[in-house]
Amino acid sequence: MPIPLVGTVGIEGSAERAWNSGAPGRFAAGLTLRDPNLPLTRVDALGTLGAEYRAATAAQPGTLAAFAEAGLRGRLIEPAGWRACVRANTAGTVGAGVGLELRF
Repeated sequence: MPIPLVGTVGIEGSAERAWNSGAPGRFAAGLTLRDPNLPLTRVDALGTLGAEYRAATAAQPGTLAAFAEAGLRGRLIEPAGWRACVRANTAGTVGAGVGLELRF
């Protein structure tokens, strides 16, 4: 839902897997404010509040937690883009990532 002079508010979901690692997968959904353009750049900001589930491994059970995320995103070739973000959750995990995304 576009909000003039602010950006777009919507629901966003993700499924992630750490690159070349035995880390468990992450599934998340949240309310996102995205697309406030940063002046003089072709980059947009984003901020998300939501819930995530980290899949269980042989060494640890799955965890459900609330999270907050902030980052930057840019366009490559429609509908593909890049994304860089940092996040923290209520389970005490802090992380950062860079990746590709498809926008719908």
